[in-house]
Amino acid sequence: MRRSPIGLSSAVLFGLAFLATDFTAAQVIWDRAQIDRVRAEKPASDTPEGQAIGRLKKLADIELTTAPFSVTEKEIVPPSGDVHDYLSFSRYWWPDPDKPDGLPYIRKDGVVNRTLISNGDRGRLGDFCNAVQRLALAGYLLEDSRYSRHAAKLVRTWFLDESTRMNPNLNFGQGVPGRATGRGPGIIDTRGFILVLDAVELFDASTWSADDQQNLQTWFDEYQNWLKDSPLGQHEERAMNNHGSWYAAQRARYALFAGKEDVAREILADAETRIGEQFDGDGNQAAELKRTLSLHYCLFNLTALSRLARVGDQLGEDIWGYTPDHGCGLRKGLDVLMPYLKTDGESEWPHEQIKPISISSSSHLTLRLFSQRFGDSSYSAAVAKNKFKHQENDFTLLVSGDADVATPSSKADDTALVPVAN
Repeated sequence: MRRSPIGLSSAVLFGLAFLATDFTAAQVIWDRAQIDRVRAEKPASDTPEGQAIGRLKKLADIELTTAPFSVTEKEIVPPSGDVHDYLSFSRYWWPDPDKPDGLPYIRKDGVVNRTLISNGDRGRLGDFCNAVQRLALAGYLLEDSRYSRHAAKLVRTWFLDESTRMNPNLNFGQGVPGRATGRGPGIIDTRGFILVLDAVELFDASTWSADDQQNLQTWFDEYQNWLKDSPLGQHEERAMNNHGSWYAAQRARYALFAGKEDVAREILADAETRIGEQFDGDGNQAAELKRTLSLHYCLFNLTALSRLARVGDQLGEDIWGYTPDHGCGLRKGLDVLMPYLKTDGESEWPHEQIKPISISSSSHLTLRLFSQRFGDSSYSAAVAKNKFKHQENDFTLLVSGDADVATPSSKADDTALVPVAN
């Protein structure tokens, strides 16, 4: 993998940033150049970008009325006895009908047990991540500090305030009744934090202090260390499927935010092995093809790898262009899916897909990232052919460029929202 050294470490850059009145840093997943262009041009309301701004403002106005979210709000106390520990339950597990008490639960892949997952912090975490993104972006684009201040309050409540903060671990993520109080797959729950960090980097010094930034960096450094050292984290690191990809994307992003550039580079170096093992020479993803929602999970895995590739962009590491000996890199992996990413794709996809495929805002971002990186608008154009999930909540146009603004992967000053997972 080609390496292009950058002049200053992330830690030094953060330090210099705080010397200025506006200490925002470059986004990692979101495209800061696109965001700044939209802010400066103030698109008319009848343009696609103007319509996206209108949707964003409507959502942000609602978020202004939301109280801060906290893991301490849950009714079920984690096995540790500490309400600050995150707690969630796995989505595809159900009571065993052949057991009087239903225990241990049995797995029905692709069939969501909404009653089970409504317990704990999982829904609250998703609402928090979405609210911060909407408010921070609205505050920046509309130059209205009301939104930014509320976003900052949400972030402090979730991560920093002693009475409400989340402990930096996922010891009790995606538990399964009768089987485990916490499992490695639960680590995928916090993938939304990747974009929360891009949102935080839109704050200015009037909203977010140097102490806030340092304390948040410390939290994420502690979390990425937990990901490295805990048995659950080590389990996910070894996973050669979407779980391992999201583990790598998260830990690399959090390490970069914490100023641990060396750690991020180590994770990026392992991406060669990950890509080589997850894809075959024809672009198939064997682990994802075993799933009952195989088309969804193939795209979901590429979504994680695109986030990891964006971290690579910051450090001059070309994950996008890496090709294993068998000949399939990320682009070929997506090209295999493209013929099936349309409204009737579920009937043509040659593998199991028990529900119709739909594009989420997270998938939309993934397609635009590929479009921008490879200068090929056919990737982003696929969105128009597809059933779109919650399109009214999508403002991807505001945070991501497209083929007409393609940039080389070695550029370190480039480009997000939240997907579905198991």
